[in-house]
Amino acid sequence: MNIVVLCGRIGNDPSIKYFDSGASKVEINLAVDTFKNKEKKTLWIKAVFWGTLAETVHTYCKKGEQILINGRLEKDTWTQKDGTTASMIYVSVVSLDLLRSGSERSASKAQEPLDVETQLSPDSMPF
Repeated sequence: MNIVVLCGRIGNDPSIKYFDSGASKVEINLAVDTFKNKEKKTLWIKAVFWGTLAETVHTYCKKGEQILINGRLEKDTWTQKDGTTASMIYVSVVSLDLLRSGSERSASKAQEPLDVETQLSPDSMPF
């Protein structure tokens, strides 16, 4: 079974890449802390987001924020200029949780929530 769950901090501001097909992709480095014999070590892991998740990360996340990701391990292999083969393992993310404190959430709100009762009336319903 190939399931990865990680909690860590974003190591770079997410930048988005668009492809001719219309697909979007964001790659980040995720700093995950591990502890061994009371010694903290930081493990840097590449995480890749596609489509709607890529748009979400690009819009709402920034360097230093803590996130929780679920995904699977993937491996890319390529031939370098000198003819040697290189490879890299990364997490292909399938779900994301933004782990913000209450003050961070309220400070980052882009707009007020929709007040359904004042914005929608029975006359505006299509049925």
